[in-house]
Amino acid sequence: MGEDLHTLVIGIDEAGRGPIIGDMIIAFTVARLQDVVELEKIGVRDSKELKPLTRIMLFRKIMRILYMYLTMNIPPLLIDSHNLNKLTMKKILQGLDLIFKIIPQNAYDSIHIFIDEVKGTSRFLEKEIHTLIHGKPVDFVMEEDADKKYPIVSAASIIAKYQRDLVLKPISLLYGEIGSGYPSDPRTRKWLENTSRALRDPPLFIRRSWTTLKDINPGWFKAKRRVSDKTILDYIRNK
Repeated sequence: MGEDLHTLVIGIDEAGRGPIIGDMIIAFTVARLQDVVELEKIGVRDSKELKPLTRIMLFRKIMRILYMYLTMNIPPLLIDSHNLNKLTMKKILQGLDLIFKIIPQNAYDSIHIFIDEVKGTSRFLEKEIHTLIHGKPVDFVMEEDADKKYPIVSAASIIAKYQRDLVLKPISLLYGEIGSGYPSDPRTRKWLENTSRALRDPPLFIRRSWTTLKDINPGWFKAKRRVSDKTILDYIRNK
């Protein structure tokens, strides 16, 4: 157990990757290794398998177990102008960098990081993570359905979905029943059709690069245009 006291376990997952409405949320959960068993005991699992009230109850229990957690909101404007996998990878690294700056280095000896798969990013993420943790031992695992396999990722899945529900709630209060926000949801499609007839411009919480809008309102659709990550300083350095 002495070794476990200095091992941190980090789980990372997102909610809201596919919907046409609202932010995508990336959640980071951090626990001591010996506390992960407590997450198993309270029954954490993939948030998609849980009812909203169950997610709320588990969210409260998870908060009492974790060492810390972090969430990042990715708004439609960013999603519409970037490759989503690369954007997710960039935000994961930003979140981990912040976590490692907050947690004192003498608080841990090693780290286990578990991430629900972001396709095409595994090698780059693993390489960059090693540069963030200043040479300390790290076990890196990125797998499909990690939210079903690892309790720390299940906890991140629940937190991400809980936070996304909070984002959608005021939208529903102001604009009416929007459904799940997924293009395949008939309630969401009906809301989009009605709203596109009532409003000239789409609300900012709609992802305009989703091809669903081509059928519903071509005037709202905007093909994804990649925004350069470079700043003016990058161009000056290259001169």
